[in-house]
Amino acid sequence: MADFSRLIRGWFREAAKWWLSVQLATERYVWSSVKSRLDHLKGFQWYIGEAGCSGTRTAQGENLELRRRLARDETDER
Repeated sequence: MADFSRLIRGWFREAAKWWLSVQLATERYVWSSVKSRLDHLKGFQWYIGEAGCSGTRTAQGENLELRRRLARDETDER
């Protein structure tokens, strides 16, 4: 059984459950992969906490602006 209790951010825990269930349902992962991925997600959770991410975001506002900048930079490199 997978233990999601160490993922303390509710939105992140729910996203992890959904993502891992999709991976299992599509047979991309097996149960042993889930435990390994959970360990990695714990580390990623620390990172997003340090980065100041407080929840999910859509492609609006600052994220949309970031995407535009990245697209512009990519075009400039060509």
